[in-house]
Amino acid sequence: MEKSLKEQYHLTDEQIDAATRFIDLKTRSVLYIVKSASDPDTEYKVTWNRDFNRFQCQCKAASQYGMSCWHTRSAFVNELLYRQAKRDEAEAAKRIAEEQAEYERLMMVPRRSRARQRCSAISSASPRSHSTYFANH
Repeated sequence: MEKSLKEQYHLTDEQIDAATRFIDLKTRSVLYIVKSASDPDTEYKVTWNRDFNRFQCQCKAASQYGMSCWHTRSAFVNELLYRQAKRDEAEAAKRIAEEQAEYERLMMVPRRSRARQRCSAISSASPRSHSTYFANH
């Protein structure tokens, strides 16, 4: 049985929910603001370090001691969840488009059949109905 992301990265639901994803418009990079668990007025900025290909945090544990904090794990798990949601959205949009195309294909009446329907409707009309129509219009 495969472990959940929460179990795999040793996070609680509260820790995962503490991270919010943002895009820095100047650098066009992803960053997370993660609320502190010990101080409700403190938030930590977690950014992607392109040199080391990993998230880095500005908290005391990470900046002074070089430790991997739960803020970086939370940001990483949130990024994984975000990317999975985007893949799921793309798959759903593709499936909807395919189903719509199939529906339209099934509902489409071939042109020849439509022309035959019109011809048979005209030929089945009685001459009197035509003369009545033209007399009244």
